[in-house]
Amino acid sequence: TLTEAYQAIHEADAHARAAEVALIIGIAKAAELYEIDDAAVMEAVEGFLEPGGDGTPSVGEFLAHELGGILQISPEAALEKIGTVLDVRFRFPALWEAFLGGSLRWWQVAEVVNRPAISQLNAEAAARLDRKLAVALRLWSWQRIRRNLEAWIIAADPAAAAERETRQRENRYVAVDAVRNGHCALYGILDPRDAIDFDHALSEVAKTLPVEAGDLKQRRAAAVGVLARQAGGQDMLPQATLIVHINADDPALDPDAESSGVVEVERWG
Repeated sequence: TLTEAYQAIHEADAHARAAEVALIIGIAKAAELYEIDDAAVMEAVEGFLEPGGDGTPSVGEFLAHELGGILQISPEAALEKIGTVLDVRFRFPALWEAFLGGSLRWWQVAEVVNRPAISQLNAEAAARLDRKLAVALRLWSWQRIRRNLEAWIIAADPAAAAERETRQRENRYVAVDAVRNGHCALYGILDPRDAIDFDHALSEVAKTLPVEAGDLKQRRAAAVGVLARQAGGQDMLPQATLIVHINADDPALDPDAESSGVVEVERWG
């Protein structure tokens, strides 16, 4: 019956959550108990690694190999998982308790601590953020917490946030990808004011385009071309119709010849 199906789903989900908690606790315990042979360290056979952020303990590098073998993942993936577990346990105890208590899934916790801006926080700043999370977890939904997380990261370490802004400013760019399926992808990193102005301009130009050009999203895409041609002084130029003449004797048209039947115009597709 449908009720039995729902019950089976509920039980399977409960087992999955319990198994997830047991797995993460096991990784944390393995990192705690793993011992490095001092002789191996002296002989440079095994070294110490710090996969977690500031304030987390180091681990033996072979632990990742052993864990990777158990979980059937690469040592690199295992080391990343160990680092995330150590980050949550030692840097964000509020998230750790929320996960152990079942109010958060591991993917939610990992999404937070693996953000570059968070993983780069020093131990003191991470503790400030964790205290904020501890209060929020008691009062707010997870969705609301995620919406406010960026502001809390900045407040936890304003100096580090300023450094990130400086680095990001140096990485600003706009790129137009190659033609694929008759279209190009446009992406980049912009100054906030430029991005907001550009977004507003696209919407305003899109409103002037005929509804036959598509819905608002499609007209915003068309607005990019309008702005580009206006900047180049071509906004009033008529569209041209390109006529391609094909020689009927071209061997490529022979139905018995090995040909894809596709013509490619360089840089246009």
